[in-house]
Amino acid sequence: MTEAKVSDVDEATSDAFKRRQQGTETLVGSELEEKSRMLLGAVVPVRTRVTLAFAFIFFFIIVFSECANNDSQVKCSRTCVAQNCNSVGIRYGKYCGVGWTGCPGERPCDDLDACCKIHDECVEKKGLTNVRCHEKFKTCIKKVQNSGNVGFSRACPYDTAVPTMVQGMDMAILLSQFGNSKLEL
Repeated sequence: MTEAKVSDVDEATSDAFKRRQQGTETLVGSELEEKSRMLLGAVVPVRTRVTLAFAFIFFFIIVFSECANNDSQVKCSRTCVAQNCNSVGIRYGKYCGVGWTGCPGERPCDDLDACCKIHDECVEKKGLTNVRCHEKFKTCIKKVQNSGNVGFSRACPYDTAVPTMVQGMDMAILLSQFGNSKLEL
């Protein structure tokens, strides 16, 4: 290469470097496609957040509508019940169910209800978004299900109630992680 051609290449490289630093470069071909893919990747988390927000709203609409359908203004329970065993609006024993708890000093109806009482106490101390409370609850109720017992209600045996509760806890964990800015989804 001659002396003039080498300096032309150095100058062109230098100009391209300066344009990239200033953000005034023009994109062509594969560079443009690569930038488009990078921008598309930046949009995906927004879609995920929007989807989770709709899931959150949908979940609470269902829960609140189920609670409204039960027509109960009970602040605490003194009797063992088994209602809505296949839905997120489940009420089981004295302590299991969204917005459902036993009165102070009341003994749980069975082992599954005891897990719910422990979960209620944990959430009361550490907050509704405490994932550890939800995980411990899932472990407790799975042990109860594997015990081979049926529970106090023949209409709502452990094999029906536990999967419903696990599903509800999975949703609660997901929503807790979504609401907790420290955790990555």
